[in-house]
Amino acid sequence: MRYEKDRKIFGVDELTLQRFGRFLLLPLAALILILVILALDHKKTAKPKAEKAGKSGYDYAAAAPEKCTDDAINTLVQDYLTARSQGDAEELYRVFGMSGQELPTALQEQMAAEKKLYDAFENTITYVIPGVETGSYIAYIESQAWFKKIQTPAPVLLRAYIVSTGDGLQMKPDESLTEAERAAIKAAEGSEAVKKMNNDYRTALAKAIVSDAKLGSLYQKLRAGGSAAAAAEEATEESTEAVTDAVIEIPGTSAAETSAAATTAETTAATATTAASEGTEG
Repeated sequence: MRYEKDRKIFGVDELTLQRFGRFLLLPLAALILILVILALDHKKTAKPKAEKAGKSGYDYAAAAPEKCTDDAINTLVQDYLTARSQGDAEELYRVFGMSGQELPTALQEQMAAEKKLYDAFENTITYVIPGVETGSYIAYIESQAWFKKIQTPAPVLLRAYIVSTGDGLQMKPDESLTEAERAAIKAAEGSEAVKKMNNDYRTALAKAIVSDAKLGSLYQKLRAGGSAAAAAEEATEESTEAVTDAVIEIPGTSAAETSAAATTAETTAATATTAASEGTEG
């Protein structure tokens, strides 16, 4: 059949179908990773209009996060990750400027469960852009989550809003963000630099899940709504069943899966203490 420019087949550009067709005989795991990469080329969304939020005058729609060299910010981020891996609810409250407040029982139970699941976070790099108010920042945290009894780390991408207070820096819970702060975050998530960061993370996560049966098994359990405690208890079990359906959400596509790290991060985010969000999409 002759190719005609701009012809659609079932609503899909013919040239796109031809490119996909060349990969139909490849193993499923390899095919999925290729689809993830091709999605970045063919599922682009309209570029958002430039938007300036709050008093900073920063163009969040063209946000370009820079590697953080501020020791205070990097220390705060490390304190947050350490609290998560060690199940330290009291330290987590301190990171969010809530020291002295009574710790909810549900939070303590969740943190205790995560302590059984996480081993450590390593190779952490924080990137920042200015926040709405002077001395505030939107931080994008890249790290590797090591889970107990699993040899392959899971890539992690978190977003946090950091503010300056009389007691120093602290993270701000999502539910406490102002309308201007939410607008800034949303606009930044549409920037090319942040979308690329998100896409790179999800591609790396897909590769990690496919490469390690135990990590893939943990991913599946948490994705299905399993608790961190139950997943931690089962993490020691031998798993040899390879995961081949690690489709990770790409902005602009319809796929909607989350990672093992994403699920536990989002679970804790349901409490009043977590401002860090997995990926960068709101």
